Amino acid sequence: MDQANEAFGIAVDYASNQIIWYQLNGTVKLYLFRSAGVISILATILVTYLSATLDNEKPTLFGFRKNVLIAVLAASSAMVISLSSFFGWKSSWESHRLAQFQLEALIVESRIQKLKIEKNGTDTELFELAHSLSTRVREIVSEETIKYYKSVTSASRVPELKKPKKK
Repeated sequence: MDQANEAFGIAVDYASNQIIWYQLNGTVKLYLFRSAGVISILATILVTYLSATLDNEKPTLFGFRKNVLIAVLAASSAMVISLSSFFGWKSSWESHRLAQFQLEALIVESRIQKLKIEKNGTDTELFELAHSLSTRVREIVSEETIKYYKSVTSASRVPELKKPKKK
């Protein structure tokens, strides 16, 4: 069963590497999405405050006039919201997290199945489990990648990815 265990270990490593990628990229996109929201909210509040309180003619913060500050804040708000939408930070964060959780559950299920096979099964069954695990990881990653490309708004053509055929 040594070779079968090694094959299973390779499949688990493959899944674990994908989990690490999704954890990192999901977290980055969460921070980008949340930061864009905070910047937009703060800029909107400042635009409202500055519009109501400052004099049009007197220099304000950093020597800029009120209308210049308001224009810069409004443009900043629009820019960060547009970037967030263009890059699909919210939807990619969500789909990355979902894929991560699916992969983690798949590893747990596979390890439980492996224990059953080690007790009453054969090398062939363990090889089949390793193959099934790596195939399912590939399918999850492929499905998430397809969702990601569909969610990203782009002026360029989005590459068409096809789901792998199940055997």
